[in-house]
Amino acid sequence: MFEQQITLNRFLLKYLNGLIQDVDDADLAKRPSDGGNSPLWILGHLAVVGDSASRVLGLSPV
Repeated sequence: MFEQQITLNRFLLKYLNGLIQDVDDADLAKRPSDGGNSPLWILGHLAVVGDSASRVLGLSPV
């Protein structure tokens, strides 16, 4: 039913992991500006939203 979306999300997760694998943890926690969110906050937000969407659709969260 959601094969294309699952395939796309798997690709995006793999791509994202490749982008951040060499980024220092301290850099992930840095805010780019006052009022801006750190990359770590944004990644956490995306994870929570993804799990919430899975639950709404009756799927197991990742």
